[in-house]
Amino acid sequence: MNHELQELLGEPSIAHITKINRMRWAGHFVKMSDDGPVKMALETNPSGTRRSGAKQARWKTTYAPTQTAELANCSHRLSGMGTTLTYIKGHTTAWDCLVSDTTIVNTNLCCNGILLNKNTIEEFKITDKNELLKQVSVAHYRDLLFKEKLHCSSQVLLFTVFSFADFKTNKYYYWFAFPVLRDLTYTYSGAYRLLETVLSEQCLSNFKSELNQINDPFFIYDAGSYSISKLIDSISHSNKSNNFCNASLENIYFCCRDFSTDEKPSWILRQFLGYLFMTCPILAGKRINCLCLRKDVKFSIVYQVQIPHDELDLDEAPWIGWEANDNGKLLPRMADMAKIMDPLTLAKESISLNLTLMKWRLLPDLDLEIIRKTKFLLMGAGTLGCGVARSLLAWGAQHISFVDYGHVSLSNPVRQNLFLYEDALGGGKPKASTAAERVKQIHPSMVSTGYCMQIPMPGHPIGESQINETIETLESLKELIQIHDVLFLLTDSRESRWLPTMLAAFYRKMVITAALGFDSYLVMRHGSKMTATIPLVTIKGYKQLPGFRLGCYFCTDIVAPGNVICKRSYSGSTVYRYKACSIKYRFKSSCGIGCISSATRKPRCCTSILSIAKFR
Repeated sequence: MNHELQELLGEPSIAHITKINRMRWAGHFVKMSDDGPVKMALETNPSGTRRSGAKQARWKTTYAPTQTAELANCSHRLSGMGTTLTYIKGHTTAWDCLVSDTTIVNTNLCCNGILLNKNTIEEFKITDKNELLKQVSVAHYRDLLFKEKLHCSSQVLLFTVFSFADFKTNKYYYWFAFPVLRDLTYTYSGAYRLLETVLSEQCLSNFKSELNQINDPFFIYDAGSYSISKLIDSISHSNKSNNFCNASLENIYFCCRDFSTDEKPSWILRQFLGYLFMTCPILAGKRINCLCLRKDVKFSIVYQVQIPHDELDLDEAPWIGWEANDNGKLLPRMADMAKIMDPLTLAKESISLNLTLMKWRLLPDLDLEIIRKTKFLLMGAGTLGCGVARSLLAWGAQHISFVDYGHVSLSNPVRQNLFLYEDALGGGKPKASTAAERVKQIHPSMVSTGYCMQIPMPGHPIGESQINETIETLESLKELIQIHDVLFLLTDSRESRWLPTMLAAFYRKMVITAALGFDSYLVMRHGSKMTATIPLVTIKGYKQLPGFRLGCYFCTDIVAPGNVICKRSYSGSTVYRYKACSIKYRFKSSCGIGCISSATRKPRCCTSILSIAKFR
């Protein structure tokens, strides 16, 4: 086909044109001077062998998705609103470490790490990464060498994690580094030897048996005495000049557990050699035997490495070791956990973040865990009950129960924010169970239950047909109060609070009352008969009372509570309800703060001190 087209068009073939151009270039090349760069490059014969074309395996870090929650908790507990340095632990391992051979060395080693989490993405970007690595590394090795000797050889392994955690979007930016001194150059011959070719069969067998007795990542093996010693027994930080001063280096093997998958040593060896450079000056300029233990002991590799004779100032020398990303570039990585996390878990983390931010800014001593574990019982699911429940949700409560005998009416949804118009249709749903269901819709991890029961009240007669029901209600109410920690009295009438008040005092439960008048309201915490020795702290402008000296809602009464509902007109009842609606949010704040300030003084919350402002 090509020949036919060439004959038809009268054009030469491309192969002929290429040959002509090559000959023209050859003639031009012959005329060039002998000392020109082109002829010199052509006639030069490079020494040595060409490097292998296969890409060298890199040290690679990974994270477990479940550990991002731990990072969030760690940052919440320790970071506050600023940057903090936290010591953490990591593990080195090999990808193909699932083997059954009994001669395989331990492939899961613990190493020390430093987590530095920034509070904003701007701080994360503008931070000088090299200077940061230098400061962290110098501080670590200064502290390490200040000690008499190592506690464990794993202290030589060091990694740093520089991160920014965006908890709102659940994106985690992180960058690992394995710091080493940049200007320390270790030379070794390209040739390596397998351990089975270096040691005799008997010596290799003894080495394997000794190896089972040690679990350190670094250790010393003396082939002359067939013994293994730990770094803690061989290297002293206070008398560095005597380290290996009388040892025969031909028989000494500096061993490290190596996870490299080719003939090249891993980065672990470089950290180990850096430690030897700083602690064993007698090794400077000499060749030492380095044994890199692989999966199978007999296939471990022995290198002869020369320790540099340089003198470096640890405070001024630059450090390197930042990990390259998947594209081979020295840049941070980003993990987007929002795509794989459960929505319920995301909601819980977001709520926890808001509470933690509030704690950082306003209440550093607030114990959010106590509030989360406290079980709240709300007597009444009306305007106050709904408002207090929403306030407790915002404070991080996880257990809320409702007690109410009423049903949702058409006028309730505009004032009571846990109910909808549909809840009032068909005679209305029970308030207690509907409120509990709505709370779980707002926060699915909530533990909330509604109990529809009519509280026995003084001044309200009980008929013969209601005796058994009243006794059952009383037993149920006693059981509810016993299993809860804090009781809120939020009912419409005064007398409906009397029985819960008596039962809570008997079982020594914490009680908070919210009561309404036409143009006034009251929020108070009940006292307890339980005595406790809590020291009083003098606060200027306040008078302090221990919890056992506080009264209850009925302590100042001169008459027994009676039936006040029968005397209340419809218009008066309506005014009270809408008055409650207008100041509902004031009640929410007062009740929530009063409850939390007492709950954080567990386990004797009922006897905690109350500070009262002095009026002049």
